[in-house]
Formats: sequence, C-alpha cells, structure tokens
Amino acid sequence: MAHPSPKGFRVSQRSVRPSHPVQDAEKYNQIALEADGEFRFERIMREIEPRLKRLRYAKLPGTNSALVFADLGLSRAVPATQMGQAFNRITSHLR
Repeated sequence: MAHPSPKGFRVSQRSVRPSHPVQDAEKYNQIALEADGEFRFERIMREIEPRLKRLRYAKLPGTNSALVFADLGLSRAVPATQMGQAFNRITSHLR
C-alpha cells in the first residue's frame, strides 16, 4: 500500500524484519549520486535524528563492504546500523 511520501521519494510498507546494512548502504549511495539526493535524504533523516550533520558511504579498513555512517558531531561517525530501526528502515524502503 503506497503512502504519501516526502518530496522526491517513494515510500511503501515493508516487512518488520531488520534490513540488510550493506544493501541499505548501496541504496544510500545510489540516492546520494542523484542531483541533490544526499541533501534531500539527510533532510528526511534529520526528522528522526536532529543531531545529524552528514551521512557518509564508507568502507572501514579490513572490511569488504561499505556501510553508511552518521556524523552526529561526536568524535567519530556512528554506523547507521546503530541509529535505530526507524533510521534503517527508511533507508531500506526508499527507491
């Protein structure tokens, strides 16, 4: 069932199962490469986490896959997987 969505994104109902962090990172990367995609996505995510300054698509040394990291103004970026289910589900449900 489709629902009204934030401007420029299509959102729909999905499973309550946890999302897959690597797949979510790839979706984020695709969105970030669109014109203003990164800005629009970060604006939506700030509704959930107002401290959010930036999101980054990055691969940690010694790992095989990139993930999304959130800059909350702390000494280190936080993996998006630690930002809570709402944050992760929005990422996994965007097209």
